[in-house]
Amino acid sequence: MGECKIADRINAIESRVLTDEARYERGEYSSIAEVGVPSARDAMLIGNGYLTLGECSRAQVWYDDSADGWTWKFETAIDMALDKGDTISGVKWRHGHKVLRTALLSGSEERLSETCATVMEVLDTIPEDLRGNASHFHFCHALIAFSADALSIDQEVGLPKHRVIEWLAEDADDSEELSEVFYRSYHTVLSGITSGDVSQIERGIERLTEYHEPVYVEDPYTDLSNDPNAVLEHCLALDACTAMVLARLHGFDPTVESEYLPSSISDAECYPIGSLESP
Repeated sequence: MGECKIADRINAIESRVLTDEARYERGEYSSIAEVGVPSARDAMLIGNGYLTLGECSRAQVWYDDSADGWTWKFETAIDMALDKGDTISGVKWRHGHKVLRTALLSGSEERLSETCATVMEVLDTIPEDLRGNASHFHFCHALIAFSADALSIDQEVGLPKHRVIEWLAEDADDSEELSEVFYRSYHTVLSGITSGDVSQIERGIERLTEYHEPVYVEDPYTDLSNDPNAVLEHCLALDACTAMVLARLHGFDPTVESEYLPSSISDAECYPIGSLESP
């Protein structure tokens, strides 16, 4: 088990970011569409590194690439499972979660709009008896509903916000321990967005930063002291960052302090309040 202190890991993060970026640009990785998870994950890790270092505009470029890769992987994985009549596994669902998280962090309204529409189309193809753990299905819908509402996307994209909030509450009630914390935290954030209560939004985001440590940082299989890759994956609370951007997109400016939530996520030039893109 390793103690994650971002201030102590900047050098490792920067080294990993620069090494991966150079390898990517030299063409040592195949295209994201061909490789899927490896390139999508690497691009996400580089984005994490730059966001942690305070270089949010560079992070957004990599999150955009990552969203592209996760989209391809999610569509492919769901298509293959449905062709076989298989239940959708948690691993495949998590590809969908990462598509939406990285699209939000990309800072591109075009990317987010396209991603919401694409993921919604995929969700519509999945029969209820093959969804597996329904909470994954509900979570994708929650991110789509609140993204689509903020961007004023066609009403056919996304379910009503009140419905997905109800789902998250039900999923929290039906979950145990850390999963309960996860769904309850998102329920708090999205309820705060709906009611206009910024303090409620802040409580939910703070809970997501607290959820991050036992789930990721205290993972006994993670060697944060020697593995820069693990540092990039675990020293940034991606869900808290996602919730922060979603709140800003809806016109709020929540203030939450955590070593797992970089100050760059509140950079008005990269993540303007009420928009994803600077005028």
